[in-house]
Amino acid sequence: MIVVKERTREIGLRKALGATPASIVSMIMQESLFITAVAGYAGLVVGVLLLQPCEDTGCGGSAPGFFSRPEVDFQNGHSCAGGIDRFRRAASLMPAARAAAVNPIVALQESSGCQAVRGFLR
Repeated sequence: MIVVKERTREIGLRKALGATPASIVSMIMQESLFITAVAGYAGLVVGVLLLQPCEDTGCGGSAPGFFSRPEVDFQNGHSCAGGIDRFRRAASLMPAARAAAVNPIVALQESSGCQAVRGFLR
């Protein structure tokens, strides 16, 4: 949402020059999918790397059941990756739809600095 808000003028200019709503949605979705993929998969890798020493040494100690020997197997990792993919697609739809609905005339008239100050003072 922040990216769309910051790039309202650019989106308005693209629409004024003939960009279709589908191309605007595609542009925003590609960007947000890339950002969330990098962050999501980096988090998954860091989580596995942090859990690996516990898996090797059995740092769960005398904890009962699942917590006695924490591990991440391939099936859990694959499930997490699928969940990340579904959530990132869902999270990118709303900003993309908002970007496609931008009125190009209003977006080009809007001065980003002045609008921010006016919005802050209200």
